[in-house]
Amino acid sequence: MVRYTPPCRAPYEWSEKPSGWLRFVDCVPVTYNIPNDFQMFTQEFRRQPCSTWIVKPTSRSQGRGIFLINRITQLKRWIKERKEADEAEGLPASTFVVSKYVANPLLIGGKKFDLRLYVFVTSFKPLVAYLHEQGFARFCATPYVANALKDDNLCSQLTNVALQKGEDAYNEVHGGKWSLANLCLFVQGRYGAVCADGLMRSIEFAIYHSLRAMESVMFNDRHNFELYGYDIPIDDCLRPHLIEVNSPPSLFTTTLSDRLLKEEVLADVLSIIFPPSFPSHCAMSYWEYRLRTDLTTALETGFHFLQMGS
Repeated sequence: MVRYTPPCRAPYEWSEKPSGWLRFVDCVPVTYNIPNDFQMFTQEFRRQPCSTWIVKPTSRSQGRGIFLINRITQLKRWIKERKEADEAEGLPASTFVVSKYVANPLLIGGKKFDLRLYVFVTSFKPLVAYLHEQGFARFCATPYVANALKDDNLCSQLTNVALQKGEDAYNEVHGGKWSLANLCLFVQGRYGAVCADGLMRSIEFAIYHSLRAMESVMFNDRHNFELYGYDIPIDDCLRPHLIEVNSPPSLFTTTLSDRLLKEEVLADVLSIIFPPSFPSHCAMSYWEYRLRTDLTTALETGFHFLQMGS
């Protein structure tokens, strides 16, 4: 199988105008690839002095190497140290991304969280994508501390499970996670059903149009499919921010409920990609057609079809 490259451009928002029904919205933080975009980043930083940015080394996981900055000198010093280390080890120059930090996150119980949602794509031309109902919220084990730039482990800022497991406050029973359904109930109880529904619609818009943004450049083959893990924090205005798309998402489990959730997601993926009478050749031709239409939603799975009017 050929794996799709995860989306990396800003999503769009629906407009009723036929000539311009796609338009950018500001739900993806401003992001730069360093060192290539260093000059552009410097210009942007000067327009917003003392703003907070998050630095993420590429090709790493579990929150390793991530830190926050609010001064250009911090980044310049880190680039110099990283370059010297790479040269000493005979390695090519490191690359990393710098993104505007979401500094006003929605807090629950004084703790920061983000959403991990599962999106399944069976075709890019035409786009056929599904969002699974079994997402979850990942909470920090320690209360959120604003402007914690000197906190080396950033456990009040980053929700990565690998980081949180090292904290004394980490709960091994629930793993610091809520189901997506429980989070929606919380939002509904605090802000009302209209806000809860609007939040989910905004999230689906961001996901759908992030995929649409990549539709014209993706390698498309009828034998391809991909499961993506979307990371979406929510700010205190109930506004979602698309910060990362993982391909493939981690399927490592830490609790019983975590294992059951991910088993259900994988089972539903297999239910969609394999025909009922697989490997019959007659079944395959029919199923390849279904994978490129919304008829797959006729199956009883936790996935629902993402479409323009979502």
